[in-house]
Amino acid sequence: VDIVILAFGVLGDQLQVEWLRRRGHDAAHSPRHLVPSTHAISDAVELGLGWALLPPDRAAEGVAAGRLVRLGDDPVLTTLHWQRWKERTLVLDALTTEVVDAARATLRPL
Repeated sequence: VDIVILAFGVLGDQLQVEWLRRRGHDAAHSPRHLVPSTHAISDAVELGLGWALLPPDRAAEGVAAGRLVRLGDDPVLTTLHWQRWKERTLVLDALTTEVVDAARATLRPL
């Protein structure tokens, strides 16, 4: 597949590669741009710099406005991890509680 894949992070996530693989396409050598955030990935897709799988909340407005296209398959599910220092601080404990509570309220369990 000779299309530009937009991938998250320094090492690049494999969601798009895996999505293509499940459909019989080898994307191992497809060109890709590494993008530092999901917000930036959705902006890059809308600018035509490549394609990516986007979280529903990031894609909804663009799909409704016709700037993004829904691929139509079942959603791709992936495990998310919250990493933190072992050292305990009040601020870090409070932040961890907020992140975990927000995740429970908005994400679907696998």
